[in-house]
Amino acid sequence: VKGKILISSFQIIVLVRPSYDVHLPDSWTNWTDWLGIIDVSSWASFGWPAGCVSFLTQLVVTSLAPWLFIAIASLACIVRRLMASPSNEKENAMKCGLLDSTLAFFAITFLCITGVSQTIFSSFS
Repeated sequence: VKGKILISSFQIIVLVRPSYDVHLPDSWTNWTDWLGIIDVSSWASFGWPAGCVSFLTQLVVTSLAPWLFIAIASLACIVRRLMASPSNEKENAMKCGLLDSTLAFFAITFLCITGVSQTIFSSFS
């Protein structure tokens, strides 16, 4: 629980400036700029030069990237369970694999929701 609170606090610190156009003292921003690596939504546009992608494309990719990560994690959990189970228990193994993937689902949505929200809110400004 403490880790969840810590990550939430970091996400709020990183996203308060761009989301709400808040001007903070330089002493504060110099200290918090390194926390930007926690913004998982920026990883979705990794490898694209800035300005080469339209805002709509950036919005779609940023919004769909967490779902892609969740699908990959779910598929990995299901395959892992299927590989470890005997051939007569494949249906049960698939259910257990989906159950295993719920942790990945919650972790990915928890890490990505602030960045996706920030991208959506920036479309209104």
